[in-house]
Amino acid sequence: MRGAFSALLKERGVLSLWRGLFPNLVRVAPYSGTAFMVFEASKKWIVYHNGYTVSPFHDTPREGIPQNITPEELEKLTKTS
Repeated sequence: MRGAFSALLKERGVLSLWRGLFPNLVRVAPYSGTAFMVFEASKKWIVYHNGYTVSPFHDTPREGIPQNITPEELEKLTKTS
């Protein structure tokens, strides 16, 4: 392993260690961006669906609802109010 690493550095230089980085980033960036977008949208929808926010499109918390309670506690709180 060390021999191959040394030979690579001697023959092609330090920049050879990053060879192929750009094509890999081009391949991975759309996937990562899509996964992040879906995760964030799902998280907002779940928080809205459980009654913690006013809208699934905004992070505005519902007035009078503590943001650190469980959905079951929230359901009890909203039924009594």
